[in-house]
Amino acid sequence: METDLAKLKQFVAHVEGQRNERMPQWRELSYYLLPSRGKFPGEQKDNLRNKKRFNNTSARALRRAAAGMTEGMTPASLPWFRHDFLDRGQREVTGSREYADAVDERLRAILEAGGFYQAIHSFNAELLTFGAALLYQEESMSTVARFDCPT
Repeated sequence: METDLAKLKQFVAHVEGQRNERMPQWRELSYYLLPSRGKFPGEQKDNLRNKKRFNNTSARALRRAAAGMTEGMTPASLPWFRHDFLDRGQREVTGSREYADAVDERLRAILEAGGFYQAIHSFNAELLTFGAALLYQEESMSTVARFDCPT
């Protein structure tokens, strides 16, 4: 148990060291590309990140690229996933295809109600900007699941 804890502490120190090496670059990228995202140590709540930006061409290009990724991989208007059966015999059972289609429709409704499409757009923007992103999902009493992209 103690060796596991020591290994875990060593791993955490390694990951924090890696993060601290990249922090200045991430802060600069945030200033120029995504001023509304990211919270860095030592920043005031109401800082004016937009003052460093000459124009918003890069931010517009980033928004367009993130929108293209979102619509290309996970379009809200089209069914981008579909459940199927591995066994051909199960596909032929009466009602099995209707059941799989009903499951797909419910999952799409959960994704839409839980804010998945807004979260995945933010995820794509952060992935393009910082090279790292986090998509968070939690239970919700009203929508079954809730999605967020914390910076």
